[in-house]
Amino acid sequence: MLPKNLFGEIKKMIFQYTSSTRQIVTGLQADVLALESEWSEIELTLVENNIDNLFSTPFELLPKAGAGNYYVVDFNKSVIEYNAGAIAYTLGGIQFIQLKQGSAIGNALPAILAAGTDEVVGFYPTGTSFKLDEKLTLSTTIENPKDGDGTLKVKLYYKIVTFG
Repeated sequence: MLPKNLFGEIKKMIFQYTSSTRQIVTGLQADVLALESEWSEIELTLVENNIDNLFSTPFELLPKAGAGNYYVVDFNKSVIEYNAGAIAYTLGGIQFIQLKQGSAIGNALPAILAAGTDEVVGFYPTGTSFKLDEKLTLSTTIENPKDGDGTLKVKLYYKIVTFG
């Protein structure tokens, strides 16, 4: 994996060139920006113990993005797959499974945890802004799910963006 600030350092070097090399610099800038904007995918599976504590101990999907960086999530591709197991979870009230970056940035319908069947649901954005240097976590909104034995697989598409 490349150092998180590699693209920022390359950008600084590019901008230090004089105007006589502008065409070369412009080409390098385009190459660096193309690399920086590539999307990544992670798949993480939450088991019964992770799900039973999802409110009190949010599950970390990605560590802090680094100083001056933030995550952008592709909500059109990111999903949660629920493998129901034999026992459905009990949920208190109407709550959501939330994707958080400090505060909630996306919700998924929680009914999948109480369903007795395998389900796939997507996230939808909450309208909250992405936060600088925050980790991405998954949690529930009201309380811990109880008594189930299913698993959740999170398929998350994201990229790291440098602010400014």
